[in-house]
Amino acid sequence: NAEYMGMPELRELGMPMFVALTAFFLVALFSTQSFAANCEHSTSSSISSADGLLVIDVQNDFMEAYPISGQPEYLIDNAYITTTNGKKYVQAGRLAVSKSSEIIAPINELMDYFLAHGGNVLLSLDWHPSGHCSFCRNGTSSSNPTGYKPTGAVCGPLGDSPNFDSTGRCQDVLSIQDFNNKNLMQWPDHCIQGEFGSRFSPFLKVPHTATVVKKGFMPTLDSYSAWSGTNSTNPYPFWDEAVSYEEQAKQSSLGLIIAQKNIRRLFVVGIATDFCVRMSSLDAAAQNFGEVVFVTGLTRAVGSTDATFDQLHDAEVTVLSNKATTIDDILKETCAYDYDHSKTSTRHKLRDSLITAFLVVFVCTTVLLMIYSFTLLKKLRVPTSQSYVSMPPSRKP
Repeated sequence: NAEYMGMPELRELGMPMFVALTAFFLVALFSTQSFAANCEHSTSSSISSADGLLVIDVQNDFMEAYPISGQPEYLIDNAYITTTNGKKYVQAGRLAVSKSSEIIAPINELMDYFLAHGGNVLLSLDWHPSGHCSFCRNGTSSSNPTGYKPTGAVCGPLGDSPNFDSTGRCQDVLSIQDFNNKNLMQWPDHCIQGEFGSRFSPFLKVPHTATVVKKGFMPTLDSYSAWSGTNSTNPYPFWDEAVSYEEQAKQSSLGLIIAQKNIRRLFVVGIATDFCVRMSSLDAAAQNFGEVVFVTGLTRAVGSTDATFDQLHDAEVTVLSNKATTIDDILKETCAYDYDHSKTSTRHKLRDSLITAFLVVFVCTTVLLMIYSFTLLKKLRVPTSQSYVSMPPSRKP
């Protein structure tokens, strides 16, 4: 068996280096896990002046019938109250969305939370003139009873056909595109300026200091997105005193307001998931001002949402699950999503770069240590035949 000289010296050199490098690697690995673990302890510090909450179109014409409970923000006229089995309800709107009333209370909590922690609260109002181009009465005629529905059901999807033409149809780019693709949607008369249907729900506690933008006020142009909206000319409660569309168009746009407030992360909630909330979120993502968080659990849809979520994911919008409806769950899911999709955060990019560098250094140092160890062993190796004193050959007597 060969004996190696200098092994204690090699151990003294190699073992501390190996332990140090292993510890270095474990610290780097633990840093990634600790970040994920911190998502379970997201606190109020996660909301700041760089955060905004955008509440889309929580208005009477989009609400289902729901019981009157608690103190409303304004007096509800008896004309909009129905009674069933002795219980009073706010009547359903002209374009009622299923389960829409369920999101009012949690949105109220979110608005309070954002304001209490320095965040920004913004809301949008669908704000149509009477006879707006998006209503079912346009593009059809009274001689076509299956298409002409001035206050009735949704019309569409529609395209150029004997039952639908260009009469009074909206001339914005999206409407023309949808018409050419035969999937244009027209709607019953809704959210008409100055009417009860255009007001925020009486149980939505809109802060007096909130920013409110109005959209869809141009007679020949439609827009689902709040990014086409401009700042309300009316102070709180932000409705009823209609102004000319020319005057409304002169007000600051939502994009300008977001920039002035230096908002870098926007949480989007409201109605409807597959139309106005979807388009507002996609337009927000296109602005590249920061992260857009789609709070799915606090939106309600008119129809299918499959295409909506495909588009949101493609646009790199942070899409939360239906379960995230409280501020704690919303912040935790947002944190976890950012961790899993690090390209949405510069901080995460930097973290990943550092970890990659640590791993490269670890591997390179380990290889160099192995080469050095083999070299040192080769130099210190002493053959067995040289470890004993040679005896002269025996002489024959």
